[in-house]
Amino acid sequence: GPIHPRRPDTILRRMVRGMVPRRKPKGAAAMKRLRIYIGVPEEMRAMNFGRFEDAQATRPIPVYITVKELSKNLGWRG
Repeated sequence: GPIHPRRPDTILRRMVRGMVPRRKPKGAAAMKRLRIYIGVPEEMRAMNFGRFEDAQATRPIPVYITVKELSKNLGWRG
């Protein structure tokens, strides 16, 4: 049967792969540059990131699931 990723980083990589034209040179290069981390990388912990207030959702969606919850439901033990 089909093999589904369980780790959060591989789930996200698979989702991005589905949105990128990976068989074309531009998409293949983008996939090579893609970096996905579980948690915050060491070199970015000290950085201060701002938020765009106008980009925030005015009415949050009441039904959602995080990638962590999805991974746990799929059997990830991390």
